[in-house]
Amino acid sequence: MYHKTKAEEDTDRILEPYQYKTGLTLEELYTIFANGDWRNASGGYSFGGPKWADVARTAIQLRQIIDGEEWEMAIILLANAKRLQHNSGLLINKFNDLDG
Repeated sequence: MYHKTKAEEDTDRILEPYQYKTGLTLEELYTIFANGDWRNASGGYSFGGPKWADVARTAIQLRQIIDGEEWEMAIILLANAKRLQHNSGLLINKFNDLDG
């Protein structure tokens, strides 16, 4: 799906296949990741949890910035996005997996 949407500029068109596949909006994903019980047996997180809630919140903010054409805010948000993590490392490093 990523390769089919990576050149798209309309946020609704970008999100549409992901929402269709999951049945969830970004806001619903945020709520699920933020409020769900994602702890594994050792008390850590293998999936979901606060790091993924932060990723979803950032995606929501980015969509709002793009839709509002607030390009200066986009630069700030994307600079801060380099710190986003999934549960086993930096999110930005996962993009390499998309082309493999």
